[in-house]
Amino acid sequence: MFAEVLSASPFHRGTDSQPPSLMKRQAIEHTTTISKRAKTANDFSQTQSRRGHTDSDPGSRRSISNIIQNPVDDSGYIPCRIFMIWESRCSSRRMLLDVEDPDDAAGESKSTRVQVLFRGKCFQSLQQLGVQFDVQDELLLALRGFSFEVEQTPPDDLSWSGIILTYSVGTLIKFTKRSQRNLSDANYVVDTRSIFPEDEESRLRVEEPMWHAPPPSAVLPKQKLTPDSTFTNIATTLVKTELVADTVPTIVTNAKHAESKSESAQQRPKTKKERHKDRRKEHIVSRRQRSELQEVEMDVKSAPEIAKNSAPPASSIPRCDPKPIHAPTQPVFVPIEPIPSTSVISENAHSVPVNARQASLAGNPTSSKSISAAIATEVESEDRCGALKLTAGGDFAGRSYTSLQNIQERDVHTVAGVVTSIRDPKQTKKGDWIRFLRIVDPSSYEPEDKNFSFAREVSVNIFTSKQEFVPTAQEGDVIILVGVKGDSFNGQKSLTGPRNSATWAIYSSSSSKGFRHGEKDPVPGSGPSPFYEPKQEEVDYCRRLAEWWKATQENPRSGMVYQLTEDQACGRSLTQRPHLLLKDVNPSVHKFFDCTVEVLCCALSRDGSYILYVLDYTTNTTFSPSSLDPRGLSRSVLTIELSHDACGEGSGITPGIYSLGNVRVKVSGLDGCYEGNMQEKKIVKLNLIEAAYNDSLKALLERKVAWAKKYAPEQLSECYPPPEQVEEKPHNPMPQNAASSSPHTPSSMIKEIKVSRQCPDEFHLTGKVVDWHPHSLLDAAHRYCNKCDTDILGLQKICSRCKSDKSVRFVYEVDLKIEDAQGETIRVCMSDKHKLKDGKDIPFLQGLKRVNLKEDAETYEQFCRLFKNLVGTTQTRHADKLGSSPLLNMVVVSVPDAAWEDGRAYYLWNVEMIS
Repeated sequence: MFAEVLSASPFHRGTDSQPPSLMKRQAIEHTTTISKRAKTANDFSQTQSRRGHTDSDPGSRRSISNIIQNPVDDSGYIPCRIFMIWESRCSSRRMLLDVEDPDDAAGESKSTRVQVLFRGKCFQSLQQLGVQFDVQDELLLALRGFSFEVEQTPPDDLSWSGIILTYSVGTLIKFTKRSQRNLSDANYVVDTRSIFPEDEESRLRVEEPMWHAPPPSAVLPKQKLTPDSTFTNIATTLVKTELVADTVPTIVTNAKHAESKSESAQQRPKTKKERHKDRRKEHIVSRRQRSELQEVEMDVKSAPEIAKNSAPPASSIPRCDPKPIHAPTQPVFVPIEPIPSTSVISENAHSVPVNARQASLAGNPTSSKSISAAIATEVESEDRCGALKLTAGGDFAGRSYTSLQNIQERDVHTVAGVVTSIRDPKQTKKGDWIRFLRIVDPSSYEPEDKNFSFAREVSVNIFTSKQEFVPTAQEGDVIILVGVKGDSFNGQKSLTGPRNSATWAIYSSSSSKGFRHGEKDPVPGSGPSPFYEPKQEEVDYCRRLAEWWKATQENPRSGMVYQLTEDQACGRSLTQRPHLLLKDVNPSVHKFFDCTVEVLCCALSRDGSYILYVLDYTTNTTFSPSSLDPRGLSRSVLTIELSHDACGEGSGITPGIYSLGNVRVKVSGLDGCYEGNMQEKKIVKLNLIEAAYNDSLKALLERKVAWAKKYAPEQLSECYPPPEQVEEKPHNPMPQNAASSSPHTPSSMIKEIKVSRQCPDEFHLTGKVVDWHPHSLLDAAHRYCNKCDTDILGLQKICSRCKSDKSVRFVYEVDLKIEDAQGETIRVCMSDKHKLKDGKDIPFLQGLKRVNLKEDAETYEQFCRLFKNLVGTTQTRHADKLGSSPLLNMVVVSVPDAAWEDGRAYYLWNVEMIS
């Protein structure tokens, strides 16, 4: 069997000129080498025979030229050496192999570089068996179950012949030499039949692209193939198919169309990008085929049970003997035309045995309820199929919508798409707000992707000048973007919405109003609004987009397994940074986190950076032991190094409770314990009074109280705010003098307040906050001149009237829209610039520093927490509908002011939350 190997060996040519002793040594060494190869091949043949391989001469060695001439024959094996291995992706393993080919006319041995692809069931079996490949491994590769393909324009840099051998179901491999000692020994045999038996493997070996068999309509005459055109047809028109001996030849109804299509495909070579796209399409089709096969198997298994219960008599089934179809002597590879939509057999119909289908039709009569359910299911299926046929883009109400895959770089577009993921809005260094989201439309999927599994999402960055202008979409909503500019990021299409020029609107099928966005700012001079008002035709298009997306989510994906890359997973599952306790810190789970901790001290290191020593009264065994560990809490202190921007905050940090953001935890190189690092200015000191609405602070104080009661009772006083601060809480009751001096009852309605003629006056009002201005609380503080009673707006720092800054101070001012139980609304100003009530600040704002909120992050966060108690979840007012706000008891004071309506201004003096 290995005579041709021995005869083609380089040791058997031209030995007359060599010395007899050298010839003798070479003969002995070569005989030993050949005997080892023959023994290995014979062992491999015996392995194939023991495994049940039934081909003739299963252990015969094949050459590449022989495989090209006989691509149907899958007997034998090829000896090869691994030249290159690609990383495993999309459930496949790709390698370049050097195959020894001894069939040279001159008797010389040469190697051909071919590509081998393990995928599908074969790849899964290799993974379960734990098979590892390495460069320079030598092996014998059986051709059992392979498919053959030749690329038209192979790359020249790797000396690749363009030949691809694909194994989708199973394989048989024997390693003859391993490059690394830690891998398995030589003569290691891998047979995937130990995972998938031979009978299951034979069922799965079906032509991959031809996953459905069209009904034969005509038989073509046999075509003559010349010897010169055999290899050309294989190289250009051969579809990547697993060829088996019992495969029925494909019958084509339009030969002229197929020949013209084949000739047009040969006119120019395909580019590398086109070849990659073709392979991706074939991969999608093959995955869908495997899903269809599994469904067919389930139908076949259930068919005998159905036939047993309700089988019709044999005489009632018409006998249909199939006529034999004679295949040509040589296979003719012709592209298959798509089946017309009017065909009787559906494109997605499964192959089910005749007896199973007739048995199901001849069963017991069903009830009216089941018939109604079947009709309803059929109608829903038709509706879903109709929704899936939506075409992306078009002209609606005089506006041209561009499909997402037709976006051109630097062009301005109007698009509509379904939101698949969205991130929280962030503020840029220039003060603008940005929100990132991803959208899709029907053009985002390839026509071959019937299960809508691989979307080409388009990333969108929307810039706005105010936070309330940021889109508030959710996953599954349809968003209209007008005036967005085409761009690209990492080679993918993207869109950018510039500030003050792009507009948007959001459609949600679950919303009663349909479209939603923010409310236009009623204050003059507030700038252009980014809220787009769609017309009816645009609303209908968005509704169809929502129905299309719902249909894609309902599309059956049974039997399919998807392996997402890390980028795809991150792109479709975007989550916020977690807020952790120190006991839960683990760099292998969360490298970055937020926390609420108590800072014990802040020390300056030798390199000029600051080191924080923090704890939250929980223990972590991976922390380093410290002399600062409290009694009874060993390994509870975490060291955090402040670097970059955070280093500048170290000098102002004093012992106390802080909120730390974006802390990174890593393993120390000194002792292997955990240590932290911070680079951003996200350090905010917390006040104990904030425990009323800060759950993390409240939990920290509770843990500290439990520890102090046991180990340090003298520190219990540090766990509670001082008495004077308790009175300054935002929800303190109204002053007794204010309640007793007011002639009005707490149940005064807004109508009574508006018709009252006394001014100044004081009212008790019960109502809710339904809106406010400015929407961005960063603009709630501005400069005010006490001497001239003038607001100083913008970047101006001194009063333009008195030309001085001595009487200038910061004041808070927010206009609130209050609504009572009767639905009446009134404008009330929350401000401290007039210093009502004998010159005292209003109780609601006591304890707050009067600073520029844009420059003091700590005071800004404290102000936001206080303000949230007033409005509740009304901050989502520009989403679908107004949120819920708490019911408040308010003391409102009226003062004369010509700038207000009716010459009276209303100011909020005190507030108490009821519910």
